[in-house]
Amino acid sequence: MKKVIGLGISTEFLRAVLVHGRRVLWYAERVRSQDPLHHQIRELFAATPPLPASLEARVAVGPAVCQLKLVSDLPRNTSPRDLARIVGQLHQRFFLGPRPLITGGVHVTSPGTAWAAAVDAEFVKDIADALADKCIGKVIVLPVAVCLPACIQDEHIRWCDGDIVLDICRSGSSLSIRRYRTADICDSLTHTAPPELEGLGANAARYADALGAAVLSDTAWLRVGINVKGDFGRLARRRVLRLAGLMSAAAALALLLSPLRLVREARDARAELDAIRDSNAWTAYRLTVADLARAADILHDGADFHLRRQSHLKLLAELAQVLPSHSAISGLIVEDNRVTIRFVGPDSRSAVKAFSDSRAFRNVELLSDPGGQAAGIRFVVTGHDSAVDGSHSSD
Repeated sequence: MKKVIGLGISTEFLRAVLVHGRRVLWYAERVRSQDPLHHQIRELFAATPPLPASLEARVAVGPAVCQLKLVSDLPRNTSPRDLARIVGQLHQRFFLGPRPLITGGVHVTSPGTAWAAAVDAEFVKDIADALADKCIGKVIVLPVAVCLPACIQDEHIRWCDGDIVLDICRSGSSLSIRRYRTADICDSLTHTAPPELEGLGANAARYADALGAAVLSDTAWLRVGINVKGDFGRLARRRVLRLAGLMSAAAALALLLSPLRLVREARDARAELDAIRDSNAWTAYRLTVADLARAADILHDGADFHLRRQSHLKLLAELAQVLPSHSAISGLIVEDNRVTIRFVGPDSRSAVKAFSDSRAFRNVELLSDPGGQAAGIRFVVTGHDSAVDGSHSSD
């Protein structure tokens, strides 16, 4: 079982634990100051015991700088990886704030709905800079709301970060998270200290953010985190491109040399190319190209999704204009540009006439009229501007 560092960052405090399994080997706490965050983190870890190479660090970030939201209206039947890219590309629609944000993965709860998180980009950079010289191989930044339930068994958890309060309610494997502000800075916590923290003194309960980050094992919630990586992949791709450019220059020069030298240069270039293709750098380059192609497809799908959403809203607006007084729509089925509605009103035939007179619809037909109160009406949406793509039904 590997050792993991858990770091909790709130408005007022920094807390850290070194955990092996669920046993706390080391812990430290300091009050936040006006110094840059990366200096404060380095000072906190100054007294750490010797750490193994490639240690993993988990960072639980409070709600003051981390936004966690249940995002809806996402494309259905899409992989979590692609949904995470859509959220990242369109993060201004889902998260607030004027500063640049970094998003992580997503935890899908139902088709088209997922939990996602965003953290201030400068804040994440400070964390990466602070942990870079500790030989830590992997750093994951997580919302504190998903870390606390990993070590606290209470059904209701109340956590304060400055003047922001998190109310977390557990129901089986699902969480309900509510965030609100208070008039004053609060430091009251309503949860039982985990047994792993019993030896940490009177303030043991405050280490729950750091411990929860370290022991979190639910892969679905871990996916929400932001993986902080160095520039190794980017440097590797630059090296591949640089070597490819050098080989092109060598081939051009060989054309000016003797045939024997041309053969030798070509053989050397081929050997170097084979070595590059077998390297991790070449693999990283190919994966990056593939990722860019997938990202382009996702952006195209996102644009189509946005247009479809607009067209549905336009259809509802047109229906509201045509619908007679004292009547309502109790059901709606959309198949390409053909629409079927369940109409409730005093006079279904006058409704059919109103739809037929509208320039927005054509091929209007009355499907049923039981008792004159409810009817099915089918019609085709006219023109590309009003066309409705895809298939959708609602009751």
